[in-house]
Amino acid sequence: MSEEKLNLLRRRNTKQGQVWVVDLGKIIGSEQKGVRPCFILNKQKRRENTCIIIIASNTERFSTFEKSGYKFLLHQVRTIDTSRLIRNIERIPENEMNEVIDAFKKFIL
Repeated sequence: MSEEKLNLLRRRNTKQGQVWVVDLGKIIGSEQKGVRPCFILNKQKRRENTCIIIIASNTERFSTFEKSGYKFLLHQVRTIDTSRLIRNIERIPENEMNEVIDAFKKFIL
């Protein structure tokens, strides 16, 4: 299967609240790097015609929000192309997902 078709499948199958293993690639300064779990923040209906998603990466050190055994860096959210997605780990329960989204909203406002 071509990379283009795989990317299309990833885009169609990603949903807000899912945690995916993501290759964050090269970085500058103190950005998160490497392959790590990341939480999808944006809703699918807002990105139907794009391969871009908004993610919060997981860390083992300092975090701005902890939920479901993850430590999310809500102060370092970033947009990535779905081609960086490696595999889906899980979808966080809706009540916990809403807590992460609410914490993100408070953080950026």
